[in-house]
Amino acid sequence: MSAERDLMLVAPWYRWPRQALPARQTRPVLQKYDIADPMSAFRKDPQRSLKFIEDDLVHSVVKAPALPSLPVPLQNLQRRLSPLTSVPTDVRKLFLETHKRSYLVVCELHVDDPGFPCVDRREVCEAGFVIRRRKVTFPAEAEAEVRDIVGDLGAASAELAQVQRRADGMRMAIVRDGADRPAVVALTQAIAQRRDGVDLERRRLAEWADRVGARRTELGWEPDPTTERIGRWKVVDAEPQELTETTVRLYPLVPATPDENTSGVTLYFGLVPTGTADATVDGTARFDDETLYQIRCYVRRHDPGCPRTSKPGDCHGELIWSRPTDPYRLASHFDLTGTSNRPVTVQLPDLQALEAEAAMGRGAPFRLKSPERSNLVFENDPTTMMPIMIGRDAAFCSFAIPLITIVATFLFKLFLPIIVISFQLWFLLKLRFCIPPTVEIGGGGALDAAIAGSLDVDLDASVKIGLEDEFEIIVGPGAGPHLTGEYSNQVLIDLRKDLAKDMSLPSFAPSFTAGLEYETPVLRAEASLR
Repeated sequence: MSAERDLMLVAPWYRWPRQALPARQTRPVLQKYDIADPMSAFRKDPQRSLKFIEDDLVHSVVKAPALPSLPVPLQNLQRRLSPLTSVPTDVRKLFLETHKRSYLVVCELHVDDPGFPCVDRREVCEAGFVIRRRKVTFPAEAEAEVRDIVGDLGAASAELAQVQRRADGMRMAIVRDGADRPAVVALTQAIAQRRDGVDLERRRLAEWADRVGARRTELGWEPDPTTERIGRWKVVDAEPQELTETTVRLYPLVPATPDENTSGVTLYFGLVPTGTADATVDGTARFDDETLYQIRCYVRRHDPGCPRTSKPGDCHGELIWSRPTDPYRLASHFDLTGTSNRPVTVQLPDLQALEAEAAMGRGAPFRLKSPERSNLVFENDPTTMMPIMIGRDAAFCSFAIPLITIVATFLFKLFLPIIVISFQLWFLLKLRFCIPPTVEIGGGGALDAAIAGSLDVDLDASVKIGLEDEFEIIVGPGAGPHLTGEYSNQVLIDLRKDLAKDMSLPSFAPSFTAGLEYETPVLRAEASLR
């Protein structure tokens, strides 16, 4: 291949239509999987991957928009468990391996000639990608203005999300029981107005960036040559010809049975790391859940003057760089959506079986060793009545794992209602979906009917007492009067509905695969260079 022919790394052909750009201007793409070995799945079928949905977007926390006023008797009641809400942004979120999600970056190599032909992979001696941080620099005096713009953008996005949720609920009501269709038309018009408001704020942000001279730079991870797993983020050239930053290998697709969609195509793919042990010299982790990242892929053109070897990068040929992928952020370890993807069951001890085994003299294998002057045993000094440590000698204590589990579970159940009620953290109840199976909700259908007819009026005294009694049972003593005295009927109904589920029953067990949506395959003949 002549060295004068320009090579281009672009998106795989089946993603060209989605980027709405000429093929030569497309970017490598990320593909999502719910399996531990996505590379094997990609080799079997490059297009089979999960769709990116709203859950895969970073959500920002903003103040919830105001709701219509309630009648006078109910105006002092809160309409939400929290005055905050989360709205989706345009930034993609990558979940972690612990969230049962993995990602590949995929690109395709072409020659910038008429017809945009693919390149024979034998002309490439190395392929890989780098993960960069995105950083925007601007004058310090412009920060206050951009904070206001970002705040207005968040508020506009929250209003749009609220109207969209109402429209989705209205559409479901039409399917279920034939709700008012003109109301849906009105909501659709409201959505268009809110979307115009969001677009206006985005234009304000772009105009601000142009006016103050905001500049985007890229930072690459440069490893310390003398210390393993230590490095730093450093400003780098977007498309350097000498690699000094950490790279990840890309692999060529070699289909076992080429077909009309894979024959003659030069695809490269690599596993995107969402975690690493790398850190800076002060211990700051290389990756976090607050920074924007992006990926650039590269291939090294083989220098005809260099002898070929089996090792990557066997010559010093030209590096061909792709455009950066769409920016992304990593999910936090405790992300609710992410942790919901991987079910975890902890089997609590059977007390009767434990009692029988203990009576037989079974041991306690979990040992705690306290060094000298570290055995935490105290008593009060009789003269000063101040605590003094008496456990000065080293000591061993043995426990059975079931004993630790029982105590920890008891303390959790004991203190959860205390914390929720004492600090008024009622939204935490949404994170708990179980009650003891022996507890029965007393109101039944009569209470349900009474509540359903009282969404916008004050609750009847008997209905309110019934709700208070139920929350006393489900949450804990003192919860009933607090909840019914502070929140509107709709909040109480939604909360009661969630808390009254006994998730220990198989009928309530959620499916962790039923909701997975896969990308629709595209025929190669349908891809257009534009």
